[in-house]
Amino acid sequence: MVRDLVNVSVLYVCADDNMSTQFHFEKVVENDIPVLRVFFKKGKRRNLIFKVSYVIRYTIAMVLGYLKARKYFGKPDMHHVHVLTRGAVLPLILYWTQKIPYVITEHWSRYLPEDDSYGGYLRRKVTEVAVFYSKGVSCVSRYLEQNMKRHGLDHENYHFISNVVDTELFKPVYAKSKSSLPCFLHVSSFDIKSKNVKGIIDAAIMASEEGKSFKLHLVGDGPERLFLEEYVNSSQINNAEIVFFGELSGNSLIEQYNLADAFILFSYYENQPCVVLESFSCGVPVIGSEAGGIPELVSSDYGILVEAKDVNALKNAMLKFINHEVAFDCSLLRSRAVENFSNKAVAMQFKLFYSSVF
Repeated sequence: MVRDLVNVSVLYVCADDNMSTQFHFEKVVENDIPVLRVFFKKGKRRNLIFKVSYVIRYTIAMVLGYLKARKYFGKPDMHHVHVLTRGAVLPLILYWTQKIPYVITEHWSRYLPEDDSYGGYLRRKVTEVAVFYSKGVSCVSRYLEQNMKRHGLDHENYHFISNVVDTELFKPVYAKSKSSLPCFLHVSSFDIKSKNVKGIIDAAIMASEEGKSFKLHLVGDGPERLFLEEYVNSSQINNAEIVFFGELSGNSLIEQYNLADAFILFSYYENQPCVVLESFSCGVPVIGSEAGGIPELVSSDYGILVEAKDVNALKNAMLKFINHEVAFDCSLLRSRAVENFSNKAVAMQFKLFYSSVF
């Protein structure tokens, strides 16, 4: 972890609907990292006055939190901003006034053309200034970097630093309940705008119509889940067993990965999905759509790529697994996860990123 290579402390500012006071501070130590959480009262009205007062309360919370953090943890050599834009405003001001450098890590898909929620004149201008004065920007996918630059967010010190997976937690284990039938897994938020879970179900129905028997396990929850369950119940499915598990975590989630012969991610768009890293870490190949950062992860050694929205192509990829026409080296998948996406591997990438500042 990064904490093993450099001294790290965290300031986290968050709105809370249920607070009885305007601000609340919590100083804790988590995983040997000192953390200061600052909660501020969010408010319930959603109008212009609310938006203005929200910005004011957030700013006050950030400033008060930072002053307390300096008192508790000392003056930092560098600030690391995760996710633009508002979180970069104070580090930007501190760079101008105290010459404390800062770097940025971006995860947000708002810059992607399929999402395209990066808007507003003021937001854009503040973001451009924040990126310009930073000492470097790291992105979790090349696709995200490409689209940030498309929006004019250029910088000479861009780095690709992957999301991280706990390879000690997500690992191959023997699943006692593993079926002799091929099993496919999907894990997501069931977001209708991006995840296309219905497309996965349609492909499964088409595969079952060819007389193929298999299982499809759907893990997660979201606004589309009830519709999808009703859709499955109303469909004529003779051979496939489609099961909704809801949200899972810990050993229950890891068991699902180990039951699977392949993981399916048929998204319309993606950044760098952590579920793909979790799948690799468990030694499970991936059927992924050619969307966003997925092709950066899924090559012919690690799974099968299909065109986004092409349900027939997804069905054919599933049939290749069902008919045992493809095979993947589980140890190779696991090794790739450990070498590139583990805590140790990503920590070293961040250390190199920080070294580029000084």
